[in-house]
Amino acid sequence: MQRCFVISNISDSAATEIARLETRSYRKNFELLVARVTDGFSNIAKVPEVNVDWFTANLVNEMARWLLVEAKTRIGIGKSAIQFFDAIEKVAQYLRQALARIEPAYLEEQWTGEHSPSVLGEEIYFLEFHLRLGDILSQSPQPSNVSALRATLANVATAARNHRYMIQDDVGVHPKRGRPRGPTRFRDLETLVFGLEFIARLAGGRFTLDRALGKGTLLDALDAMKARLHKEAEWSWIARFMPPPNKHPLSTYQRILVRARRWSEWHSTQRR
Repeated sequence: MQRCFVISNISDSAATEIARLETRSYRKNFELLVARVTDGFSNIAKVPEVNVDWFTANLVNEMARWLLVEAKTRIGIGKSAIQFFDAIEKVAQYLRQALARIEPAYLEEQWTGEHSPSVLGEEIYFLEFHLRLGDILSQSPQPSNVSALRATLANVATAARNHRYMIQDDVGVHPKRGRPRGPTRFRDLETLVFGLEFIARLAGGRFTLDRALGKGTLLDALDAMKARLHKEAEWSWIARFMPPPNKHPLSTYQRILVRARRWSEWHSTQRR
């Protein structure tokens, strides 16, 4: 089946060029390009000499991954994961609201509060259930606390919502209301930033970023890459996917660097 690319900030011809990265015959030229535009990156990231070859080889994979993300429809990527976490959030919220009705304080209100006495004398039912519920909760393997359960479900709903937002932010799918986080034109550049820091960390180096001063080796690397891409006759169009100097989304970069560091630490522990 032929892939269908539907993206607003990328031309059909550029999408075709990116799609060709998956063909073996085209990849060699791409590898040579990456070698040219990332020349010196191992020094910028302070990668130990023993790991320079590994770092350099993996730069090709990270750039290819970034461009393929640019080329794929953003609506399809992450859709199932977004739906999964959205369902978790809704279920947790529903259960939390439902549990409110068996809170001892709520039940007690039904037979001692402003609702009592009722015209039909229904408070007796609430009283009986209140007493029965106390027995049930105390007889569980661990004594249950409805308030604690509701608080836990609230945390579950929040965690699921945050994960959904994170995925939506990563793949460029945002709710219709409100303003999306970060500049949408360069949102897929996060894939490249993550990849650069991830392999640099695994190779024993790292990129730096000072948000307050707007400086760092990460910005040096990205600006150098953009400038070199502009000089590539066949590949200059890639530079359009990168922000100009002094226009970088620094807070987004900082968040991605932290995530890459954590993933590299986890990956390193798995290899031991």
